[in-house]
Amino acid sequence: MGPRGNAEDVQDWLQGLTRFGIRPGLERMRWMLDRLGHPERGLRFLHVAGTNGKGSTCAFLESILEAAGYRVGMFISPPMAGERSRVSVGGQAIPEDVLIGYLRVLQPLARELEVREDLGALTHFEVWTLVALRYFEQTRPDVVVWETGLGGRLDSTNVVVPEAAVITQVGFDHMGVLGHTIKQIATEKAGIIKERVPVFTTANGVALRVIDEVAAGVNSAVWALDREWAVADRRVLRLGAGLPPEGQQFSWSGDGETISDLRIRLLGAHQCENAGVAVAVARYLDRSGVLSVPGWAIRRGLERAAWPGRLEVAGLSPLILLDGAHNPDGARRLAEALREIRPGPWGLVVGVLADKDVDGILSALKDVASWMIATAPDTPRAMDPDSLATRMRRIGAEVAAVCPNPLDALETAAAAVGSGGAVCVTGSLYMVMDVRAGGKLRVESQ
Repeated sequence: MGPRGNAEDVQDWLQGLTRFGIRPGLERMRWMLDRLGHPERGLRFLHVAGTNGKGSTCAFLESILEAAGYRVGMFISPPMAGERSRVSVGGQAIPEDVLIGYLRVLQPLARELEVREDLGALTHFEVWTLVALRYFEQTRPDVVVWETGLGGRLDSTNVVVPEAAVITQVGFDHMGVLGHTIKQIATEKAGIIKERVPVFTTANGVALRVIDEVAAGVNSAVWALDREWAVADRRVLRLGAGLPPEGQQFSWSGDGETISDLRIRLLGAHQCENAGVAVAVARYLDRSGVLSVPGWAIRRGLERAAWPGRLEVAGLSPLILLDGAHNPDGARRLAEALREIRPGPWGLVVGVLADKDVDGILSALKDVASWMIATAPDTPRAMDPDSLATRMRRIGAEVAAVCPNPLDALETAAAAVGSGGAVCVTGSLYMVMDVRAGGKLRVESQ
C-alpha cells in the first residue's frame, strides 16, 4: 500500500474514533503522555473553559498576543474552518503531512492502549489533543491558547499547568456528562484551576461562588467580572442609519486602571465581556512579567480579532447572520443581540442537535422570530427537521417551511424576507459550519 493509502488509513482511523463518543477521564491521556515524553512540559498555556464564550475569548487572546509580537499556538473545538484548524500556530492550521505523521505515531500506541480493560480506546478528541501537544512541542510557540473540549476537570486538555486559567459564562449544556445543576457544572469547569495559578472569569452567581471556593483551596486568586474588573460605556458602532453594526466600543477597568475606547468587531453585549476577560488576562501577563503586553497591543489586538459563526455577517441584502447558539443561555444572548442589531422582524433558520435542550433554545428565540424554518446540520446527532418543526409549533412559533438541507433552508428564508429583510441561521455550530462550507451563499448578497 502506497503513502496515499497509509494517509487515508490513519485519517479513517481518526474519524472512526468518533464512535467512542465522550468518555471523560485523564488516565488515557496520562498513559499516552508518558510514552510520548510529555510534550506538554516546557510550554506556556492559557487554559480556557466555560459554557459559552470560550471560542471568542480565545480569539481575543490570540489576537492581542499576536499584536504584541508573540507567536501564538491555539487549540480550539469545534473547528470552524476544517478539521486541521483545530490546531494552529501563527494563525496557520497544522499542515496535513505533519498531521498524518503524528497520527502514524499515535495509532499503534492507541491500539496498545485499546486492549487494556482498565483504560480502553482513545477518543477522537483525545487524539486531537495529543496531536496539538506534539505540534506545539515541535514548533515551540511563545504561548498556547488552550480551549477545553467539554467541562474541565476530566477534559483531555486538563493535563497542563497554565500561566492563567479563564472560565467564561457557566450555563446549562452537556448536563448528561457535567451535571444537572449550575453548581455541578461549575465544579467541573473549575477543575482546570491549578495551585497558585490565577483565574479570570465572567461567571457570576452560584458559578462564581464555586470558582471562588475551588480557587481558595489551591491558593489561587480570582479576577471576576464586575468585582475585580469591569466593562462599561458600551456603545454600538454603525456606519449609517439602517445599516447593521460594524462593531462595538467599550472601556475596561481593573486594579486602579482604566482603558477607554476599546473597539471590537464582534457583535453582541456578551462579546464585550469576552473581550474584557481577555484584557484582564493580558494586563496580568504584563504586570507579572510573564509576557510583555503593552496597552497598544491590547487595543490593536481587540480591533483585529475575528471569530466565525458568532453573529457573523454573511450577507447584507438581505441581512444574513450566522450564529452557533446551541444552548438556552446562548440563544437568549443571541435574541438580545438580534433586537439590538435590527429592531424589526427576523426570519430564523434553525437546526439543532437532538441531545440539546431544544425547547429551551426555541423558547429563547421565539419572541425575536416572525417565523422559523426547520432544518438539520449534517451530523448523526441532528434532530430531524420534521421533529424540530413539531417542537417549534409546540412552543408557539410559526413554521414557515421544513427544509432538510441548510443551504436550501437559507435560500428559502432569504427569498421570503426579500432584499430589505433579515435572516439568522442558528441552533448549532454544526449548522454554521455547514452553511459556511457550502461555498458562496445562494442568495443575493452585496
